[in-house]
Amino acid sequence: MAKVNSSLMFRDLPQWLQDVLRDLSRGGWIYVGRTGVGLTYAFRKECMRSGTFKAIDETMSYHELDDKLLIELVATEGPRWVPYSRILEYCQTGVYQFVRHTGLSP
Repeated sequence: MAKVNSSLMFRDLPQWLQDVLRDLSRGGWIYVGRTGVGLTYAFRKECMRSGTFKAIDETMSYHELDDKLLIELVATEGPRWVPYSRILEYCQTGVYQFVRHTGLSP
């Protein structure tokens, strides 16, 4: 894996990604920091209680698949802190990009 630049700030992210992260923060799943995001204490506790995938499935039933994939990334690579550069890298490649552009969602 390439070295991740952890100095990327929230304001440096594309506007669409800022909006997604703000919405997930308002929903109580993540907190948005200056240089990265992490799971909220309540959601982290729920993940430990019932398992990450089950917690995501139960609490995010009305969210699109791309939002769930983003929360899964934070939960598995964090859960306390994931740098914005890693999130941006993830959102611009692979499955997330495919799901976002094709509209694949249950």
